Amino acid sequence: MLFDRPEIKKLCEQDREVLAKGKIDWISKILPIAKEIIACDDRLSDDDFIYYSRPEIKTSEGIIKTPEGENEWGAKIIEFRKARKERFIQAKRKLEDLITLISDKDRNDALEALANKIKDWEHRDLSSEEKDRELKIEEDNLLLVKAQFIDRLDISDIEKSEILEKAKGLVHRYSLPDQYPWKDVALSILSSPEDVIFDFNDCPYCGEKQIKLHFHSPKSTWARNCGVAGEMVICPKCQRQTSLTETVRN
Repeated sequence: MLFDRPEIKKLCEQDREVLAKGKIDWISKILPIAKEIIACDDRLSDDDFIYYSRPEIKTSEGIIKTPEGENEWGAKIIEFRKARKERFIQAKRKLEDLITLISDKDRNDALEALANKIKDWEHRDLSSEEKDRELKIEEDNLLLVKAQFIDRLDISDIEKSEILEKAKGLVHRYSLPDQYPWKDVALSILSSPEDVIFDFNDCPYCGEKQIKLHFHSPKSTWARNCGVAGEMVICPKCQRQTSLTETVRN
């Protein structure tokens, strides 16, 4: 079966290990940046050797004058060097930002404590009050849509007036998104600690402060072509995922 493929099992095991440790894996975040810096530095060194080992290239404009036809080649070398240097600078900035994050022990302790707390939370059903709220949101949003396209509705003028009156003062609200496993949310916190924002906004249910994070479903879900990623907001008090703005889905 597709789900029993060895590579899928390996990805699942890797995620279980991360959750079991409950620690931010800084090494996996540093290595790609370090490799990028080394690769850019090597390529810049190669370009410098090519560029400065040929006397005919050394002009004030940096353009090859001889032999015939090498003007274009020289311009491309300069263009490549400029792009690689920009990549090198960006990679160094990323590394500096990452070092700053790693140095913030209090924040990292709070992130790891949060992830270890929520990874064992269980999904719970909506209460009757919450179900009523969700139903009211759906009704109000439908009313707003009708009011927006009132001229296209095949109804009487009296009915149109009633819809417009009821829609006054209403604003579009988002209902609860699909609730993903909390262990996947915990894994997202440990995988992308730089994207977590504490005290993001107030929970629409309890009024307590919520937390925003970048949700990224486990690697195994992407291998199965059912991955999803986006900006998620959670309420630790209600143990709810109150919103999810999807940015990628496969």
